[in-house]
Amino acid sequence: MKVIFFTNKCSHGAEILKGMADNQIHLKAIFIEHERSQSRFLVIKKVIQRDGYWELLRQILKKLVYRALPFSSPDWQRDDYYLKYADRVIAVNSFNGDTCEEELQAIQPDIVVLGGASIIRSHILKIPRIGLLNAHPGLLPEYRGVDV
Repeated sequence: MKVIFFTNKCSHGAEILKGMADNQIHLKAIFIEHERSQSRFLVIKKVIQRDGYWELLRQILKKLVYRALPFSSPDWQRDDYYLKYADRVIAVNSFNGDTCEEELQAIQPDIVVLGGASIIRSHILKIPRIGLLNAHPGLLPEYRGVDV
């Protein structure tokens, strides 16, 4: 069975990945969605609207601390961390983009497991033979977003 893993390098995605490895689930590939610079403004706007300015400030300070202290950054935030879990690691700008679609078409996966992903569009949903599995780390709708 060809299993693919999608992640945007969040903590709950790393936990799902470890659980899959512990259960000897072989991954054909891991797709990593990198943060898109053009969407940063929208992310900031969303955080302010939903959680307020103090939460935005907390998130910015957290990122600055991680950059200033590279040893404090969790392993799962580095791309090379994922190499031990799959045959291939593929970086994409968007899980809904052309590059991701082409790579998935070439692999022809049976299942895609989501471990930190935005909304997946129908053209990607149709590619896996069986389908997609998703897990959310918090009780919805109270705890929305990544790393809740």
